[in-house]
Amino acid sequence: MKESVKFVKLKSGDEFVAKVSSDDTSLSFSNAVRLLPTHEGLGIIPLFPFCKETVHTIPNSEVLLVADLEKEIEDGYVSQVEAMAQAKKASESGLILPETAVSRPSIKLK
Repeated sequence: MKESVKFVKLKSGDEFVAKVSSDDTSLSFSNAVRLLPTHEGLGIIPLFPFCKETVHTIPNSEVLLVADLEKEIEDGYVSQVEAMAQAKKASESGLILPETAVSRPSIKLK
């Protein structure tokens, strides 16, 4: 199976979105995230934020469901994962880049 972005639900009840590929015996995935509802829509959080490994493999017997995502959700996942990768790379170099410009408030004291 070619690697593609999928929604995965495990028998344990865990759910995540990841880049997935599989064979007859196992499912491999990378860049796994949980989807979280926020006031602004859906947010994501890495499934394994502290692991060195980037690819994880589990037996197919532990997988309950693998499903396609709506195009809008898949596109959001791809852009957010790319942004997380850039942020991680920047922090490894010791350089922290702001996401938005900081401006001074326009409050005047009397």
